[in-house]
Amino acid sequence: MTPDEIKLAMRAHLRERSPSALIVDEFGINGGNVIADVALFDEHLSCGYEIKSAADSVKRLPGQVTAYSRVFDRCTIVCDPKHVGRAEPLLPAWWGIILIEDGRFFLLRE
Repeated sequence: MTPDEIKLAMRAHLRERSPSALIVDEFGINGGNVIADVALFDEHLSCGYEIKSAADSVKRLPGQVTAYSRVFDRCTIVCDPKHVGRAEPLLPAWWGIILIEDGRFFLLRE
């Protein structure tokens, strides 16, 4: 799946789970130097989602983790299976991991 297809599927998934939440694509943080692929805001918390498709790399992930962690209550990486092994060691224990494969989401870490 392309990053845009993953983002569209993620938005639909989040909308099902949180129908009244505000969901924003390309949410700028850290003065716009880092862009959260998808952000969710409801009355109780904020969540940032970083998407890593098969065509992406995890090279910028450490900086993204720092920026996301300063802004969002919860953070999750949504990634292609090829990135799980490289991404997991770069994430704090409180970050979630969602695997996307064949258009389906699999929760690996809450």
